[in-house]
Amino acid sequence: MDKFGYGLLGTFVIGAVVGASVGLLFAPQKGEDTRKWIGDKLNDLEGEVEAMGRKLKTQESKAEETLNKKIQDLEKQLGDLLKKSKTAESK
Repeated sequence: MDKFGYGLLGTFVIGAVVGASVGLLFAPQKGEDTRKWIGDKLNDLEGEVEAMGRKLKTQESKAEETLNKKIQDLEKQLGDLLKKSKTAESK
């Protein structure tokens, strides 16, 4: 994450807003055409944000699976160590 705390998604959204604003200032179009263009861009942006959300959810699921597996491995190792410790104490 960058030093301002925006992250990738925040930076993307800010860039999209700035780009759209500059485009509106320099595009000599009728108001109806401009509104259609804005609507199209918002629909595109919505699709991209949804795709990013799905990707993040997938990554979250993979990370959760990995973490659960590591926890299970550590629990097994701890159980093995406890058994060895009890066996060593009884000798």
